[in-house]
Amino acid sequence: MAGKGDFQNYWFASGMPTFLINTINKNGDYDFDEIEKLLKKSNLYGYAVFGITTGTEGLLFDSRYESKVKLSIPQTNISNILKTKFSKRYYESLNLKNQYRILELLYEPNGYTIIGFTKKAFENAIKILAAIGGSTNAVVHLLAIAGRVGVPLNLDDFDKLGKDVPVIANMMPSGKFLMEEFFDAGGVPTVMKEIANLIHTDHITVTGKTVKENIEGAENWNKEVITPADKPFQAAGAGIVVVRGSLAPDGAIIKVSAASPKLLTHKGKALVFNEIEEYLKVADDPDLPVTPDTILVLKNSGPKGYPGFPEVGNLPMPKKMLEQGVTDMVRISDARMSGTAYGTVVLHVSPESTAGGPLAFVENGDEIELDVPNRKLNLLISPEELAKRKAAWVPPKPKADRGWSKMYIEHVQQAHLGADLDFLVGSSGDYVPRHSH
Repeated sequence: MAGKGDFQNYWFASGMPTFLINTINKNGDYDFDEIEKLLKKSNLYGYAVFGITTGTEGLLFDSRYESKVKLSIPQTNISNILKTKFSKRYYESLNLKNQYRILELLYEPNGYTIIGFTKKAFENAIKILAAIGGSTNAVVHLLAIAGRVGVPLNLDDFDKLGKDVPVIANMMPSGKFLMEEFFDAGGVPTVMKEIANLIHTDHITVTGKTVKENIEGAENWNKEVITPADKPFQAAGAGIVVVRGSLAPDGAIIKVSAASPKLLTHKGKALVFNEIEEYLKVADDPDLPVTPDTILVLKNSGPKGYPGFPEVGNLPMPKKMLEQGVTDMVRISDARMSGTAYGTVVLHVSPESTAGGPLAFVENGDEIELDVPNRKLNLLISPEELAKRKAAWVPPKPKADRGWSKMYIEHVQQAHLGADLDFLVGSSGDYVPRHSH
């Protein structure tokens, strides 16, 4: 669903209505005709109308100093905004500008390697990710890209580099506004200028200029949408945080800016589901044994287990809780979640349950402790009990025994490494193979 509208004093866009409406309308009596009218009158269409995954990726590309692949001219990667705000001819001219610059780089000595894939590039991308309160999916994407080009990057870099960066983009799902307002406020160059003291600004970018030169002329046209760094929308460290412990030895992540502050330190009993379908069948059951303190645990939803690392980690709130006015609970899984989603959702638990990670051994009634300030996620059972369960555990049968799916299951890495295929890790260099005809 694309477009934007104001529904019961909420802005919504893209996939967010599904999560938002199900939460704010506990009796399921929302008016679909009203929603459809709002969307029809919107002039904003495209793949990323706020800070969802595709929006995050576009912004990281557009940060053009050196983000992911860094082949983007300033403000040309928010394509859906450009299509609606400017003429088709202007939009196409910007695309051509990108294409010409890419071709020029091919003829510049080391242009592609030096400008595109450096440790500074990834560090800047991580800090911009923190500043915009971007999607958790960017974590695995950046890790995978770094792995493919031979740049050393690990999960802890996201916590280390993001902890001093304030969230200054007041964009959904963490905030109020959409990508259109973000663009009008100045976009990525303005964000970069606001946190210039926190990013690398001295290196040459795809434009042939330094980051510092690129952002010199950036202005903040709306300080409610892009807040000043000294008066941020959310405090430093409110982006993506890495937690570890007996439940996630190799780490898990949580998007603090989209979570409920009161649940960031929480202890509760687990209610466990082996498949997302198992949960969805009972989510509206009035007799579901849940309380506001219950921690919903989902297994077998990681790269190998599902397979394919699905966006199902933000389990819908139980209807029983919504009817009591409870709109958030701690949810833990080895899955991903959509950038449109929000809540106190712990994702990418690694190792995943299907690979024999501790998540596989969680049982109903087990106590789990989440302590985000201290970066902890622990299953509160004795080491002896954990060892006993592990010894009795039988790995689930793989979901595929032939073809691409079988190869994927056998070769996909765990989330903390980027969930890429292991045989794609490592820089390929500039070798061009011989013709085969």
